[in-house]
Amino acid sequence: MRWRWYGHACFHIEFEGGLTIVTDPFGPEVGYRTALPAAQLVTVSHEHFDHNCVQAVQGKPQVWRGGQASEQTRDIQGVRIREVNLAHDALGGQRRGPNTAFVFAVGALTAVHLGDLGHEMTDAQAESIGPCGVVFLPVGGHYTIGPEVAVQVVERLQPNIVVPMHYRTPAIADWPLVGVEEFLALIDAPVRRLGTEASTRAGSLPEEREVWVMEPVEG
Repeated sequence: MRWRWYGHACFHIEFEGGLTIVTDPFGPEVGYRTALPAAQLVTVSHEHFDHNCVQAVQGKPQVWRGGQASEQTRDIQGVRIREVNLAHDALGGQRRGPNTAFVFAVGALTAVHLGDLGHEMTDAQAESIGPCGVVFLPVGGHYTIGPEVAVQVVERLQPNIVVPMHYRTPAIADWPLVGVEEFLALIDAPVRRLGTEASTRAGSLPEEREVWVMEPVEG
């Protein structure tokens, strides 16, 4: 799988079989001014404006909205995609509503996008997600988990690659989030600072956990 980070919780993910996905698209009012690419599928972890702007994605994608009562599983172009119902806050969603994690599995490689996770991960939730090679993890706090809880989530899920997201960047400098450095100061793992794009496959996952810090696509 190959991915590009467009900022916030929005990634363009391309799988070896050809399926392209955009996660949690945002509109221009968020602060990132980059046009979002075309995709075949859009996943929406929850219905907040900075995660559900599906009209910003080019083409005519299918839209998969999380937050439903039942957790769905679909097989699309060789990728098995599952929902795991979580919450946007530590009160079971009473404050900010539901949140859905999307688990993508192709062959022996599994990745999970945690959306706006707002609470510690329980053993049962981690078991529902299952083993994952890559986790797209919110770390900025305020609206989601912050750095300390993000480390706890990593310990629960035991991924090979951690990709931080949903933290303060120059594009959203006035948002009440912390920057990625606060998470990096707490996590016990080597850090790789990459550009806008990264890729991996099951046979090339690092044996020891790594944190891959991305740069958002600009222009």
